[in-house]
Amino acid sequence: MVVARTLRLAPVTVNGGAGRVLPGPSLFLAQERLWLRPPRNPSLECREIGGRWDKSHGLWWFPPYLYYVGAIHETYPNLDVSNVTTQLAPKSLEGPLHHPSLARFRPYQEEALRFLLGSTHHGTLLVLSPRLGKSVVTLVAADILQASWLLVVAPKTAMRTWQELSREWTGHELTMRYGEPPRPDDGWTVTNYDTVVRHPEFGKLEWSVVIFDESILLSGRRTQRIKAMRQVSRHADKVWLLSGSPTSQHASGLWPQLNLIDSTGFPGFWKWASRMCVLEENNYGTKVVGTRYGMDVPFEHRDVMFVRSQKDVLPELPQYLVKRVTLELADAQRKAHDSMLAEFVAELENGTSIKATQRLSQIQRLQQIASNLCNLGTEWPDVSVKSDAVEELLQTGTIDLPTIIWTHWTPGAHALHARLTKHRVAEEEEGVRPLRVEVMDGKTTERRRGEIVRAFKAGEIDVLILALSVGKFALSLANVRTVIYLDRTFNADDYVQSLARAQHMESSHRPVLITLHCPHTADDLVVDNLAGKLPDIASLSNADLAGMLRALGKE
Repeated sequence: MVVARTLRLAPVTVNGGAGRVLPGPSLFLAQERLWLRPPRNPSLECREIGGRWDKSHGLWWFPPYLYYVGAIHETYPNLDVSNVTTQLAPKSLEGPLHHPSLARFRPYQEEALRFLLGSTHHGTLLVLSPRLGKSVVTLVAADILQASWLLVVAPKTAMRTWQELSREWTGHELTMRYGEPPRPDDGWTVTNYDTVVRHPEFGKLEWSVVIFDESILLSGRRTQRIKAMRQVSRHADKVWLLSGSPTSQHASGLWPQLNLIDSTGFPGFWKWASRMCVLEENNYGTKVVGTRYGMDVPFEHRDVMFVRSQKDVLPELPQYLVKRVTLELADAQRKAHDSMLAEFVAELENGTSIKATQRLSQIQRLQQIASNLCNLGTEWPDVSVKSDAVEELLQTGTIDLPTIIWTHWTPGAHALHARLTKHRVAEEEEGVRPLRVEVMDGKTTERRRGEIVRAFKAGEIDVLILALSVGKFALSLANVRTVIYLDRTFNADDYVQSLARAQHMESSHRPVLITLHCPHTADDLVVDNLAGKLPDIASLSNADLAGMLRALGKE
């Protein structure tokens, strides 16, 4: 077993006098626990908010987090909690910091860095909007801590980006372990989530620092993925979770990440959710239906959660010029759509048909039809009013190049690629040349993805047709002039992350965002669904809700 005890920050210090049990109701901090003498007995309500009874002291105790201070104060409004609130308040590391890359840091990045280094807790959730440089902050923090054994767990599509950033900002070479277990002599290592799940050896080594990138991927409470990551977290000196938006719906997705930070501090989901969320009882049990109204979730967890958004720190960031293009389905699309909607069956005149067996399948088919009929199968034709619109926008010179087109359905993306490669574009020096178009989806190899991205940034590709699930992480496309949404899905994280790819602090232009929308189709359902999720997402990440809704066409 690798022993990696290189450098620990000071543990929580408790004033010895603070542990003196006061004669009346009181809340105080001692022995790294919150101790409560409640103002009334019996006091079983303390158990409901996460307290545990200590028979030897005759007191309730809680983990030392501000979340519990807030819960206690809600339960006993007249109880004085000011002292422990001050003691547990997040403390940034003070004094001079020395690292060659700090000269390139923006003020908010140094603020985040000092928050990480000053935290006395086992873990921290760093919520910086996409493109604010959270990866760089954690790499430099690990370097300052002189971490000998660093593990970065990231989406597969982001692994090479982590290698490049580490090399540029710290000089450390990150060893990539993809589809294979770690080796005892690995120093700084990057892998992906599936590899950690398949190779439990990652959870048997001890690490100086573990970084979980895009921690929204850990929002499931009972998945094999979260179980494997808990095992890794237990053997780390420090655990840092990174996310631009830590949940794709309501606050419930945050709890697995808090539990990963400290499983004893945040042990039970339902007790936590009963305070943070709106719960609903039905015939099948209890379910979460939203975030509790008026609950400031980041503030309640401000000792373990650092949140900054683009609008907080980069007010000068170029904003999208939003244009919504409303389209009517082509005749064949409309016929298939109406048939699927009424009878759960879509059919062509030649007899080709497809059937939806249940409501969810019907909704998916309706989405496919609204995008392109060819999404229904190889025997279906390339009929798409949205693809027609893209061609017309290019032919008329309405859009500026380079352009990215966000898609979800693979057949439709490749059909659009086949269409666009037939187009030509005029240039002053070269005259007329073929339009340079590439597709990047889940089947594109890692090596090929890197080649495509480099060529796009170098201006060698005019139009990049990009799958939402592939392009939403770790891409910085600052040269983009136009963004087109051919498809959108119910996955709010896909939408939020993809919006940030073309917005960059170094851009000198405002990119144009074009949404292609077919009213009275599944497009309406998707837009309404996303619009319903965005307020909760924005409340957790302090994101620009108005801007996200505007991009949806919801003023």
